[in-house]
Amino acid sequence: MTEDNPKQLSPPIAALQTEHERDWEDLRIVTGFLPWIDTLPETASKHGLPCRVAVILNHSGVPHSRLYWDLVDAFVGSLNSDSVIFEIDTGGVPLIFTSVDMMHSHVMEAPERFGIPFSRATFFVAGRVTAFIDTEYWAQVGGPFPYSDSWTFSIYRSTNTSMKLQDECYQVCTRHDHAVLDEMRGLPSPEPLPLWRRLLKWLVA
Repeated sequence: MTEDNPKQLSPPIAALQTEHERDWEDLRIVTGFLPWIDTLPETASKHGLPCRVAVILNHSGVPHSRLYWDLVDAFVGSLNSDSVIFEIDTGGVPLIFTSVDMMHSHVMEAPERFGIPFSRATFFVAGRVTAFIDTEYWAQVGGPFPYSDSWTFSIYRSTNTSMKLQDECYQVCTRHDHAVLDEMRGLPSPEPLPLWRRLLKWLVA
């Protein structure tokens, strides 16, 4: 799908697809760690952020649709911080952005170069890391339920209070007529992964 003006966000994907084509598009929240699948990233462990909430997005418009960018805004608005650093992996030195607007402008100036969402985001308060987002690119490899073929934004914090984050995400989906599935609850901490699961996680890292 091409855009007439690449410097503008594409219209919501809901307006461009039939109901049949959108059957697989939805959003689901997972709180905690699903057994044999989820791990705690080294960065989250280092900064004392053991609590996980995952936003699982199945959406064909990433990273050019208004829905995606509204979700990114929701992440920033619901996570307590006074500054944030976004990273987009390029195969070399990651691209670094200190605001959603800066990242959005860069991506939309050359949309053909960007086919994935941001890779990581680190949130700070007075220089201290308060939250970390690790994006899992299951859309590129398939993967296990419920992550299969999705863009999964795993959000790590020091506490497991997530109602504001969930409410913000659900409001975005409501505005864009994007289906929301039931929340799934996992374990408060991850279980050790078997070797084949560790290899699969490495593929989407």
